[in-house]
Amino acid sequence: MIFETSPNGRKAVSRLWEFPIELFFSHCSMNYIDMKRQVFRLKIYPLTSLHLSAMRLYYFTSKEYGLLAIKNCRLKIARINELNDPFEFIGCNVQDPKLRAKLRLWKKNRHSEIGILCFSNKWSSPLLWGHYADKHRGMALGFDVPDDGSWKQVIYVPNRRPFLTGSELDCADTKSLLLTKFDAWQYESEFRYFCHLDEGNQRNGLYFEPFSVTLKLVEVIVGSESRITRNELSEALCGQHPNVSSFKARPAFGAFMVIENRNKAHWK
Repeated sequence: MIFETSPNGRKAVSRLWEFPIELFFSHCSMNYIDMKRQVFRLKIYPLTSLHLSAMRLYYFTSKEYGLLAIKNCRLKIARINELNDPFEFIGCNVQDPKLRAKLRLWKKNRHSEIGILCFSNKWSSPLLWGHYADKHRGMALGFDVPDDGSWKQVIYVPNRRPFLTGSELDCADTKSLLLTKFDAWQYESEFRYFCHLDEGNQRNGLYFEPFSVTLKLVEVIVGSESRITRNELSEALCGQHPNVSSFKARPAFGAFMVIENRNKAHWK
């Protein structure tokens, strides 16, 4: 990974910003809410020659948005206040009214500064297809991303935890807030990346992260109920992704899981 030293002396990832733990909260205190916004602009380096250990993660989406993502070589960055779980970023016990008010403000401020890429490390779950790929009518995009700790694995818990340090927000609390979810979501097997929001990745009020060698499209899995044709997918790939593999999925016959449909005649 290419690094540049931030004003606080720590190392910062140059493009996909490892914002929450290592960089932005250099002063892990609830007093941060009253501080002026501190954003350290990161220099963007060419990443064409990186050789990184990679892991495969999957992004589930509909036919429409999946084909657009492939054509435009970019993914839409999710915004914090638009996530489908109201407990995101405030997953601790907030029965204390003062703490609850502070964390709500903290979450609001984060919404204006960062967004999230939400992936899974598996594509075989029928729940993921049903909830995030338009009831199996969409697709799963497989990406190779750096296996260097920059993608954070979500922590699933059965109960809301107390604040570790009481009234103060330290780095352990911050990590817990950013990554903790109710264990009913465990089927997602989620990994997430926090992206800095700036004008460079904004289009018509939406924010996007471009494909790159650190967000490399390598696989397209078409849902079992999808009407995406081979020609449609080929046109979307359009020579920009020559080494991307693709296949159609189907429900397994002997287990509750989604697998590859090896009968090529079922995908025209």
